[in-house]
Amino acid sequence: MTGGAIERFGPLRLGLVAAVLAAGPQLACGSSTPPTTGGAGVGGNGDAAAGAGGAGGAGGAGGLDAGCEPEPSLGAPSPTCNTIPNGAPSVPFTADPGASPSFEGGQIEDGLYFATLVEGTGTTTPAGRRLTLAVTNGGTQLFWNGDVLDGTAQDIEETFAANATATASGSTLTLTTTCASVSPSPLPASMSYTASATTLVLAVVSSSTNAAVTTYTRQGCP
Repeated sequence: MTGGAIERFGPLRLGLVAAVLAAGPQLACGSSTPPTTGGAGVGGNGDAAAGAGGAGGAGGAGGLDAGCEPEPSLGAPSPTCNTIPNGAPSVPFTADPGASPSFEGGQIEDGLYFATLVEGTGTTTPAGRRLTLAVTNGGTQLFWNGDVLDGTAQDIEETFAANATATASGSTLTLTTTCASVSPSPLPASMSYTASATTLVLAVVSSSTNAAVTTYTRQGCP
């Protein structure tokens, strides 16, 4: 597969991306230092995959309730791009022997999300994630911060922050990158998606057999 980090390794997932770091992120290819596992930085330790703890769990970041108030812009000048701490766990890649999944679209809930499951079908390049995603403005503003990892989630392949505006049509989410800490942008032009009240599934589907799919679990409010 070709393209940016999320497109090559699956969305930051996403998504995109992937997707997500300290202020002033820099590219960190082939790092031999294993990324931190667990929810450091936003709300302390916790199991993001279970939807509890991490960035505040069901109570939201910093104890906020699940209904997010309108957020001021989370964006920052390049190359920082956004001010979101990356508290996501390190998630290894899981190969799925089946066909590319179908997607249902849906209303994307505002909130803070951690990547909690990274899957790929066909010949998708194995890559893990340690990505935080913030969604604001009624699901139309997306902010990623974190790392694309190797398939075992032990080494960092790329560290980035990236922001985008999003337009949903059916099960397709069209992205316009507004800031990226690395070049070219790690965000694809579009992704397939399925949204629920608690999860956001983002995927780059390159064929009927190849898809890179990242599931993000909502932690609360940014």
